[in-house]
Amino acid sequence: MIVQIRQTIIASLFVSFGVSATPTLVDTSQWQADESPSTSRLSKNDVWVGLESNAPRKNGNSSGSLISDFVSIGDFVFSGSMTPTFANNLSCEAENTCNDNDILGIVFGWQDSSNHYRLGFSQGDNSTAQAVSDITGRNGLFLIREVNGSSSTLAHWSNVFWQDEQTYNFSVGRLGDEISFSLNGMGLDTAQNQSGALPSDSVFQTQNAGMTAVDISYNLLDSTFLGGRVGVYTESQTAIFSGLTFDNLIKVSAPPVFATALIALIWSVRRKNKKLTAQTMAIS
Repeated sequence: MIVQIRQTIIASLFVSFGVSATPTLVDTSQWQADESPSTSRLSKNDVWVGLESNAPRKNGNSSGSLISDFVSIGDFVFSGSMTPTFANNLSCEAENTCNDNDILGIVFGWQDSSNHYRLGFSQGDNSTAQAVSDITGRNGLFLIREVNGSSSTLAHWSNVFWQDEQTYNFSVGRLGDEISFSLNGMGLDTAQNQSGALPSDSVFQTQNAGMTAVDISYNLLDSTFLGGRVGVYTESQTAIFSGLTFDNLIKVSAPPVFATALIALIWSVRRKNKKLTAQTMAIS
């Protein structure tokens, strides 16, 4: 009876907050800036811009995340594109860092900067000058799960790196306990140094000539965060994200406290059902 009542409450909540059947463009104008997921940095002097046009951008080499105003619960797909850009401002010119090689990426299952999944992508690695690594030491392409500030690597490609001004299409989703993601575009198979070169310089022409196709799809089982927010992030990097879409059976636009309570209620029902199933099997 208790389980039936809880299920009825959840069903009514689903109806109240709506059901999405197809991917829809998200409104990033309501998203909130937060600390970067790896280094827990938030650059206050270089804020996110382009939020009104669903094209959040960092124009300076800075760190931070941009987190959705809605919470995903259960199965979802979060898609879009990300482009590591060449900075063009007086600050990077003075520091000779307009051509950087650090990290951009996406987050999902986001509770806070210490509890989430992050998919990061870099151009440099530990062997290259001034490259920023994930706190795990990972570079290239990597999927990290962080729980209470402790990070674990779920997947890593050490021979896949981004190239400046190239656009990468991404998609990350969940179906039950399975996480899947894909990334495609034109990239590099070796890490690159940060330099003061301009996009028109020969170093870029050489890199562009050596680009290879990046076409990665990956699936794994992990049920640590079955609900949470989605977002984008940078670690000391300029980037633009665009065409962001979201598809979920439930998309809750609600304060964090209410959303957390709803997630807890669903988990409680799942645990209760598992317990009843185990008891039934034992009686049988």
